[in-house]
Amino acid sequence: LVASWDEVKELPIVFNPNEDFQYNQTNYVLIGKLINKLSGVSFQEFIQEKQLKPILALRTIEAGFGHYQSVIPHSARGYTYFVNGSLTHAYEEFPLEFRTAAGMSTTASELAHWYIALQNGMLLKNPESLSTLWTPAILKDGKTRGFGGPLNGYAIGTPIMVKPNEPNIIATIGGGRSAALTYPEKHITIIVLTNLQGAFPERFINDMLKWID
Repeated sequence: LVASWDEVKELPIVFNPNEDFQYNQTNYVLIGKLINKLSGVSFQEFIQEKQLKPILALRTIEAGFGHYQSVIPHSARGYTYFVNGSLTHAYEEFPLEFRTAAGMSTTASELAHWYIALQNGMLLKNPESLSTLWTPAILKDGKTRGFGGPLNGYAIGTPIMVKPNEPNIIATIGGGRSAALTYPEKHITIIVLTNLQGAFPERFINDMLKWID
């Protein structure tokens, strides 16, 4: 990975800042390096100490980032569904450098406690930073960009659903199997965790609001 990172540093810039949007995981690797340099510990240790231990997310800490290497009691393994109707194990192993973007296992209840703590200002040095964290970037043309469809905005590592004359919806998604939508003005977060790769709960999770609101 050292050689790969050296190569990345030599690649040309695809476009100037704030001119377009293109998802990639290079920025997450960079974030991990910054956290390591500024805190003196790895990204995994930093998240455990600063984000997970304050909310007593014991199951998440136990599972950590070694989901497929460790045997965690009562954990759900991942599956992939094929068009012929067969299910197969989805084995994934994320290198340390990429675990800023993938690999952590959790439970719906502990993730819910994390969202509550985040919005209550428990997990940020400056609670007002949450607005910065969840505000989609406005490009030079005055528009937002995202993954496409309803995910038409992107904040700091988080997709955003931007609708005219409506509050933004914070749309955290992962691996085609998990999703969480936060409606800040309603103080509601809906979490759907599956172990089926390709379930894409982000396609239906917004419809669940009508059962709650």
